[in-house]
Amino acid sequence: MDVMAYCRQVYGDAAAVSAVRTDGYSWRCTIRGREHMVDMDELCAMQHGPLYVGKLDDPRDPYNWYCGLKTADPGRPVPSGGAGSK
Repeated sequence: MDVMAYCRQVYGDAAAVSAVRTDGYSWRCTIRGREHMVDMDELCAMQHGPLYVGKLDDPRDPYNWYCGLKTADPGRPVPSGGAGSK
């Protein structure tokens, strides 16, 4: 997951990344002193395709995010439909 690339794509080249706390929900894009929450689902869809969402193994750790396939219901992955991961 490239949070900096996401922030710059959404908010422009002047955007920066910050973590306001030490948990999984602390990621922010910062632009001109304003903080915007990082939408990990949107980040994954932008970087890997529309079938990917953000997943967090340990909510106490901001570095435990990864992009995984959406699931139709628990244990049944959505067919890939050709979406490639990067």
